[in-house]
Amino acid sequence: MHAHGAKAGLIGRLSARLAKTPVVFMTAHNFVISDEWPAWKKSFFILAERILARYTDTIITVSSALRQELIKREKINPAKLMTIYNGIDYDPFREVWERKAVLRSLGLPPLGRVVGMVSRLIPQKGVSYFLKAAANLAGEHQVNFLIVGDGPYRQQFEAEAFALGLQHRLVFAGERQDIAAILSALDVLALPSLTEGGLPFIILEAMAAGCPVVAARVGGIPEIVYDNHNGLLIPAKDHKRLAGAIASLLIDREKAALLGRRGRKHVLDNFMVNKMVQKVENEYKAALDNKQLFFKRLFPVVELAAIKKEQRKQK
Repeated sequence: MHAHGAKAGLIGRLSARLAKTPVVFMTAHNFVISDEWPAWKKSFFILAERILARYTDTIITVSSALRQELIKREKINPAKLMTIYNGIDYDPFREVWERKAVLRSLGLPPLGRVVGMVSRLIPQKGVSYFLKAAANLAGEHQVNFLIVGDGPYRQQFEAEAFALGLQHRLVFAGERQDIAAILSALDVLALPSLTEGGLPFIILEAMAAGCPVVAARVGGIPEIVYDNHNGLLIPAKDHKRLAGAIASLLIDREKAALLGRRGRKHVLDNFMVNKMVQKVENEYKAALDNKQLFFKRLFPVVELAAIKKEQRKQK
């Protein structure tokens, strides 16, 4: 049994325990305990995770940062934890998209530079900082902005954008399925997250599309974005630094193209879905082999005990 995420991990591992499933895996994609939770809720969740970890053969984390977070804050046994990075299917990024058509479909002018953000619309993703950076850039650069995604704070962010005077320069596109096409049309992708437990999938996708990335130095992001090599890293909660990093790529197109090429190569070399699947399959095999070895050692002991018991009866 292999569960993904906190809710599935809770239900799946309890079910596996009841069903006596011999091998149990779980993948943690992010750190779900919020600082806003009351102390009792944090304590309950941590206790539940520790108990369930005893009956889990391997807990896979999608970043080393997340692994360290689980060791530090949930006190999970490090021997139970291992990191396997996400992998992506590169096929959608092989297609060649007509940029003008993509921009028109988004309600953006078919010409000009575009800086985008793709995420769930919640405060933790740093949307407000993106909006403030966009307001700074709009006064100095001929550039438009795009936010793809939806969430419970969308109306609040739309009101912030209006207050910043971005109503004619920014499009909230909502949920979209053509992410590969959209990324191919962007000049820069920004992800100014305040926190990231795991490794944002959108960064891998942007790199696969050859789109230069500007991201906050939080969570597992520095494990894939190497500052000034295949992207730019900025401190979290700093819209001025975010605006400055984006501006540097709008001005220096050669540097932006170079970062995009390096990002694509980095993903192709290290973050393909087939490599991820192979690593997970190897862990499945190792866990099954260990269980089989355990039972091979256990059965002779059990059998010997039964023989001795029978001999005592005969006496």
